[in-house]
Amino acid sequence: MRTIFTLTGLFILFQVSAQKLTLDDPLIYLALGDSYTIGQSVPVDQRWPVQLVEALRSELGIDSASVDIIAQTGWTTGNLRSAIDNFYDESKNYNLVSLLIGVNNQYQKRPIEDYAPEFSELLDIAIQIAGGEPDRVFVVSIPDYSYTPSHANYPGISAEINEYNRINKEETIKRGVRYFDITAISRKGLTIPGYVANDGLHPSGLQYKEWVNKIVYEIVNPTATGVFELSPDSALSYMIENGSLKVSLPEPGGLITLIDVNGRILSKQEGFDRIVEMDTRTIDPGIYILDYLYDNRRQSQAVYID
Repeated sequence: MRTIFTLTGLFILFQVSAQKLTLDDPLIYLALGDSYTIGQSVPVDQRWPVQLVEALRSELGIDSASVDIIAQTGWTTGNLRSAIDNFYDESKNYNLVSLLIGVNNQYQKRPIEDYAPEFSELLDIAIQIAGGEPDRVFVVSIPDYSYTPSHANYPGISAEINEYNRINKEETIKRGVRYFDITAISRKGLTIPGYVANDGLHPSGLQYKEWVNKIVYEIVNPTATGVFELSPDSALSYMIENGSLKVSLPEPGGLITLIDVNGRILSKQEGFDRIVEMDTRTIDPGIYILDYLYDNRRQSQAVYID
């Protein structure tokens, strides 16, 4: 069993401050959550936990022996707690566990003061399932469903989601568990075509791919801070068409750079126009980073080139 593996000749230690994520090869992975984890309204292969193990295999060479999900649409923290008792397979020696839960507590107007102890109990259970090792657990933030067609005109959702995420992030960091914030990505749901599933509420497989891109990027680049934490109004947008990566900049000017996960610069262009095009025909499929520097401000975003 490998817990540290070679990536282009370098040994990678996954750590951000006190938070570390250890990835065994092969992974025996359990994902805990609700509709977002079970992938409501998307095919099975588009669920983000399924996309994640595929990205870890293709990008980092880590295979998966098992991917199990305990999640269901509509589940609150209490529902998930009961489901673990009913469905957790104690014979599995899980070496990776993820937790994403809380949106239905908010949606069902449950008392927010109950969320912290209930989330904390679930996180402690996740650590216990992972052999008592916090570095084999990670938490994903709650996406913001007010940036979907079905709830775009509902005031107050974003502020409540922010508060739930403040709580789950605080409890996560207390335990030295790795935390991935995908909420900013979800807030592009009304501006990027195809980011919301056909039900008008849940993320699409394309949006889940962006979650996975971010997670894998931050695993490979453990010192990255602030990357992807962009407002919907200023985030870079892109499309890939006929071997060309077309990047739409927030404003003309600045420098746009395409970087691989090892920090190697593949393309660099001045953004004289709002649209910058980069030839991707000679670039291998995988995760890359768009870095935009303008007037001493930096924005970065992962792209998947296939």
